[in-house]
Amino acid sequence: MQLVSYKKSYEFMNALVGLHSANLADLCIGFHAKKDNIMMIGIDLTIIGGFLILTLAIGLYHSRGITNFQHYAVGSRKMHTMVITLSMIATIYDGGVLHSRLDAYYRQGLYALMMDFNSVLNLYLASRFIITRLKEFLGHYSIAESMGSIYGPIIRVITALFGIMLAIAFLAAQIKVGATITKQLLPDAAQLSSYVMVLLVMVYAFFGGARAVALTDVYQFLFFGLCFPMLIFLCIYYAKDPAANWQKLNHTASFNITKLCTWDDTLASVLACFIWRSIIIFDPARIQRFYMSSSVTQAIKVFNRSAISRMVIPFLFLAVAIALHIGGHTIQSGKNVLYYIVEFAHLPGIRGIIISVIFALLMSTADSNLHAASVLFANDIWPILTAAIQPSSAPRRPELKIVRIASIFIGLLGLWIGLHTNNVMQLLSIAVNIYSPIVAVPFIMTCIGFRPRPKAILWSMAINMAIEIYHMYQPLGRTLANKNPFEAIALSGQRVFISLIISVIILLITHYVLPKQPHTGWVGIRDATAWNAQNQTTKRWWLERFQQLKLPFTTAYQASLFPKQESTFILLGIYLVISSIIALFLIQKAFLFPYIYGYMLVMAMGTTLALYPTLHSYQKGGSVLLYWIWLGLLFMLLYIAPLQFAKLGHYGPMVCAIVICSLGFSSILLSLEISMVLFILAVVIHNYIPPKVPFWQLFSANYAYLSMEPMYAIATIASAIIAMTIYINLREKSVAQLKVMNLTRAYEHKIALEAIYNQANWSRLDAVHNSNLLREIGNKLQTTLLYATTKDPFKKEIDLFIKKIYKLSNVLLWSAKEKRSIKLNRNSIQYTSIEENILRANQHILALGEPFSLLLRKQTTMNEILVDPELFECFLMLNLWEVNKSKQNGEHMVTLTITDTVLQYNYTVTPPIGQIPLSLPALAFWFSTDSVTQNTKAFYTVSEIEMPLILPTSKEQFYQLESRQIVEAHGGYTAITENDTILTCLYVLPVNGQQVMQLKNYDPVDLVANKLAETADSVMQEQALTKLLIQETTLSEEVIVQTIDLIKKAHGLVIRQSGVPYYTHPMTVVEILLEVTKDPTTILAGLLHDVIEDTPITLHQIDVMYGTEVASIVAHVTAYNTNGYPWKLRNEENKNKLNQCDDSRVVQVKLADRLHNLRTLYARKPVDQQRIAQETVTFYIPWGEKNKGPTQWLLEMQRICTQILQKKQ
Repeated sequence: MQLVSYKKSYEFMNALVGLHSANLADLCIGFHAKKDNIMMIGIDLTIIGGFLILTLAIGLYHSRGITNFQHYAVGSRKMHTMVITLSMIATIYDGGVLHSRLDAYYRQGLYALMMDFNSVLNLYLASRFIITRLKEFLGHYSIAESMGSIYGPIIRVITALFGIMLAIAFLAAQIKVGATITKQLLPDAAQLSSYVMVLLVMVYAFFGGARAVALTDVYQFLFFGLCFPMLIFLCIYYAKDPAANWQKLNHTASFNITKLCTWDDTLASVLACFIWRSIIIFDPARIQRFYMSSSVTQAIKVFNRSAISRMVIPFLFLAVAIALHIGGHTIQSGKNVLYYIVEFAHLPGIRGIIISVIFALLMSTADSNLHAASVLFANDIWPILTAAIQPSSAPRRPELKIVRIASIFIGLLGLWIGLHTNNVMQLLSIAVNIYSPIVAVPFIMTCIGFRPRPKAILWSMAINMAIEIYHMYQPLGRTLANKNPFEAIALSGQRVFISLIISVIILLITHYVLPKQPHTGWVGIRDATAWNAQNQTTKRWWLERFQQLKLPFTTAYQASLFPKQESTFILLGIYLVISSIIALFLIQKAFLFPYIYGYMLVMAMGTTLALYPTLHSYQKGGSVLLYWIWLGLLFMLLYIAPLQFAKLGHYGPMVCAIVICSLGFSSILLSLEISMVLFILAVVIHNYIPPKVPFWQLFSANYAYLSMEPMYAIATIASAIIAMTIYINLREKSVAQLKVMNLTRAYEHKIALEAIYNQANWSRLDAVHNSNLLREIGNKLQTTLLYATTKDPFKKEIDLFIKKIYKLSNVLLWSAKEKRSIKLNRNSIQYTSIEENILRANQHILALGEPFSLLLRKQTTMNEILVDPELFECFLMLNLWEVNKSKQNGEHMVTLTITDTVLQYNYTVTPPIGQIPLSLPALAFWFSTDSVTQNTKAFYTVSEIEMPLILPTSKEQFYQLESRQIVEAHGGYTAITENDTILTCLYVLPVNGQQVMQLKNYDPVDLVANKLAETADSVMQEQALTKLLIQETTLSEEVIVQTIDLIKKAHGLVIRQSGVPYYTHPMTVVEILLEVTKDPTTILAGLLHDVIEDTPITLHQIDVMYGTEVASIVAHVTAYNTNGYPWKLRNEENKNKLNQCDDSRVVQVKLADRLHNLRTLYARKPVDQQRIAQETVTFYIPWGEKNKGPTQWLLEMQRICTQILQKKQ
């Protein structure tokens, strides 16, 4: 009898742990089996205990530093994005996942996979269309607070109550599921395990709040992820005939792809369920992850990454299900797959690991819901409740002790409900069906911009509540428990979807039936910056893809594709030869002749490519013809040929692997987008290339039997994809960094060259430089002071020298600014697209892998601006990059606002009547960390170019100085506003700023050549003019020689269109002037009349060197404004300026200049001759007559103009 008893005992334990031996012949075996079973239970309990202790330790460790409600509720919003993401995933996958999903995947296969993908869809839709609209709710602690901020305290309390109800339902469901599963695995410890689990959750949730919950969730989720390799191993470990089982699995309808694509009732119900469950209900635990995020950008990343995870994890469940079938495990319909795995597993500790995984899932969902419910009570119910009890007291802020006490009571309540609930599916169904229409629908409608009056919300909630109470007593609600998990989820999803639609209809009806109030209805959202930024990011992404598709048709891109390294040809050639040989071994015998010649051709071409760098015809840089040949070869050898190999090999695993490897190789040589387009084109072309073979039949037949070839093929494809992905990512990042480095280096080189050129240019003009002038003034002033004590008349001369010193200071300041400023190259200025440059800058930043979001507010119809394109792109890149990285930008979102405005260039001295300041249409570029609408002024004033000392306080602000230089070179305006929370950079650029741009008026070639544009004739003219001026005027030889040398150096290598050095023109003007005047002031002004307009010499320098009168004459005859900011005058402005001048010396210099230009007009184009002649006849001759200019000059001008104008007739 005792033997029989031991035998029965052992049989019971043998069934429990899944052992397959049933031969219990004697007492000794029974004794050892009992002993082994006790040992295995001890190992299981040790694993479970270790897991729970470690969970508690992690929770308590991260509970440190919780000192206020904010730390408890949202963790100070400083948690890493990945932590919040993993916490959310762990919350989604609750304790019933292994119990229900393993069973569903084993029995429903690919249909279960399709249905689980709806979670990917609803998370993506939530991040794309809802989370992006929640920026106005940042800083809140719960969904109830957000609803209350719109609709008032009553809606807030109701939302909180239903949120707590749903959170407690989830908490109770975890407890019930845990107790049920544990009872099957450890019958004697089921209830105790529930108490232990809830106690642990309450402890670390009590102390740590959001931070402890999130970090324990991460640990629990990672523990959950470890179970999949173990389960797959266990399922395959006992497989006896995996090949036969694989073939059997291929004929199973739920695992057959062809069957899956066949329309039937099952597929229809799955797709319907997919649609029904596509709307996320924003339960408190999930939406709490938004409030734990520091910004909308972070919250979007959390939901997007959660969606990606929800796409990966179902494949792991499917892998376990496939492993079960391959292992030959046949599980009866009444048996749960999880229990079956535990029973047949012989390895010690398996049961403990699975129970620990279940506990991990249970606790990760339970603690999140417990935390969310506690926050809802302490933040949204308790303050309002206390205010209602004590109306006179001020509104109370949420308190840390209240939320902790609430967590204890809510945890105990969830425990009691969980242990006394018989049907967990019914409990969850009721909670979800009540919460979804009453809370989720108003919240979603609020997020998309529909905001009715509070009474409409209340009526909608009341009507939906009545409907749901009615549904609770309908047969559908009571029969969900009798369905298998797959059908229960489908019916539940249908029920929720219908209730959501009905709730939307009720909400709309109540809003339009009740009396309307201002600012209700479809009013939109208060802060749409994140939504707009998301839309713009999507639009820019598609624009980038479109541009990439256009790239192959540009010569520059074709040149970039042509290999720069010889190794590229060699590696491609070797790959083609090897892949062709492998494909040749896999060809079907029926196709061997004549297609073998195609294989030989590919091998020959591969050999030629490998040897090409050694050939005499090799061109390293390539040519236009070679670019097209290279593209054609890539298309033929990496697309057409591999697909042909696949057809001739009947789409076997290895030939398909060759196709994938070729596609990967082409993606490295080309871009991924272009590779996919070329692949599709090759597939289309292959429809017309023999032989004709059925793809799907041959492809599926190759995988109907389990063999080593598919394994080798899968390993090859996986290796190729991993290698290709790593290489492309590294290459794209390095290319992006190189582009940014080249862009910034080009700017740095430009600045360095400008500094070198400007210093060299000013050194070349040393006659007006500081040392000589200061020495001269000092000597004269010293001489004057010797007599100052005895002779008062020298006081006037002393004042004159003091004024000269003051003017010289202006020259020195100007010189310093010239050495530090940027001068634009006239030939580089062109109209450039604003949005294209912004798109390129955006691409550069994103390619670097930095978190970045750009919100562009283009409030102008201007699409182009006249700038130096290279500097403009650098300017955009600098500001977008640095503002994004600034300490004020926690969201990593830059708002770029472009608006219309006006730049006004004022005079420093009151101008004559009729002269008005220059005003130019401009664009204001606001780079800001703040998303508020910027207040652009009607105009911005640019005063005289000064030399403000702007020192960056840190290296992070250096970009502001660089940007200021670029903007000032274009004649723009700069203003920077910065504090601890906001950084705003304003740059105003003229749309067409040719008049005000700081252009180079010298050629750097002059400096490099270190010579001047002088000829033997010009030198003789210098000598003759010097002798003539000494004879005819009172000017000293020193002054004459110094002035001619100055204009020669200033004009440098510039040649007039007549072919003579430019500086001969002012000398000829002086020769003409000598016909009517010997005045030295007029003569000097004639020599210097072009230096302000065409050289770096300034009016301040002329004033210091030659006096105020000479400077005044030069200022009047130059075509630039010299009263304030220098800009090039328009013809009308210049004529108005001359009309208001009654100085005969100005008239003489201007007419002499015009006369010499007319005498050399033959060198100009006919159209320019006509224009200048017409302008002379209509303005300069009448102006000269009016101001009594020399008659002989006017007559000669009239004669020349008449001859030119008659040519046209």
